[in-house]
Amino acid sequence: MVSEWNDGPGHRRHRGIGHAIVSELAAFGAAVHTCSRTQTELDKCLQDWHTLGFRVTGSLCDVSSPSQRDQLIRQVSSTFDAKLNIYVILLIPSLPTCEKGSIVFISSVAGVLSLATGSVYAASKAAINQLTKTLACEWAKDNIRTNCVVPWATRTPLLLKDPKFVDDIMSRTPIKRIAEPEEVSSLVTFLSLPAASYITGQFSKLVNLDESMKRTQYYSIILQEWNRNGRT
Repeated sequence: MVSEWNDGPGHRRHRGIGHAIVSELAAFGAAVHTCSRTQTELDKCLQDWHTLGFRVTGSLCDVSSPSQRDQLIRQVSSTFDAKLNIYVILLIPSLPTCEKGSIVFISSVAGVLSLATGSVYAASKAAINQLTKTLACEWAKDNIRTNCVVPWATRTPLLLKDPKFVDDIMSRTPIKRIAEPEEVSSLVTFLSLPAASYITGQFSKLVNLDESMKRTQYYSIILQEWNRNGRT
């Protein structure tokens, strides 16, 4: 394992879920290709990973751009000679054909819980959850497993910009803290390993929130937060 986390709010600098996933997969010996919208940040991360002896390559890419996504897939296919074993996907780019492997989508509890706001975001995450199950059936004949990790609120730079919101979330979370990026990456890594070779079509929530969030009025907290920031 590259990183450890405290059983409670940590004080280390995190780059987020994607960085943690790359680090942990590489620590397990995987050759990883990642992308970033920022060349400076990408170069710094690559330097850090190479210092640790990790086999990580990267490219500049804004995945909201179809042309850049296509270029990314071409580069990845060329780098790995079109033989990829693991896909970890935060969005849904075109996937090259693969004889066998594991696909791990990253979704959100917003695609599972019913809230009074954020309908477009929730619908996109719910679509990933359903895509996970459908692809698991479609591609099983090709020995390709498809699973999805569904994170709860996670300690990332974006979330930490609003300390009050974080405090509200933690007070209403059963284990009284938010998730660490390494806890997400550990589940992603497990689903990518041979130990999970009989697991497919699953979307795994890090914390079972359905009933506890209803009891602790989580819905009203989220709605207040969106309204406070002018998001309707």
